[in-house]
Amino acid sequence: MKILLPLALLALSAPSRADLLIYDVTGDLTSLNGSGALTFSLTSFGSPVNNVNATISSLLFNGGVYGFGSGDPASDVQRSGDTIQFGGSQTFRFYDIPVTSFGSGISFQISLFGPGVLGNATGDGWTFGVFAQDVEPGNFEFLEINIPPSGSPTVNSTQAFNATLIPEPATWATLAAGIGALLVYARRRR
Repeated sequence: MKILLPLALLALSAPSRADLLIYDVTGDLTSLNGSGALTFSLTSFGSPVNNVNATISSLLFNGGVYGFGSGDPASDVQRSGDTIQFGGSQTFRFYDIPVTSFGSGISFQISLFGPGVLGNATGDGWTFGVFAQDVEPGNFEFLEINIPPSGSPTVNSTQAFNATLIPEPATWATLAAGIGALLVYARRRR
């Protein structure tokens, strides 16, 4: 019985999946030459019950010449400066940026949110993708963040892209509270 309280507190302190995922993304685009396109997409390949929206923020190009681009006319996808907002409820949303010349890299933060991020075994899952391709056939780099109907998200990419999951503040607070409770419990036992 004495072991149940610490175990319960530890379980409460474990990071939990919420309806918000935030990733820091960096991309090395030195393998791409000349002109091409950069496409961001948010896709479900079925008929999802729950929606996912996304916000790209702090979009930073390291060199190169990039156009302002255009969003999906069938949905609410808009760019304002270094932010791209994927709203609406379509199962396929995209934002294309024409590239006159690729720079050495790209970085941004992607926030995926909404009931479809919960991973509650409804719908068909979602994928956020970044696809960079130049005019030479076969020259491309990509990143996919896959949100399955249940379970943890996975990242699939070429070596050029890296995505790091950032724990949300509520997860850090819950973890700190759980560890604090364990420390208090340990002191009381002494």
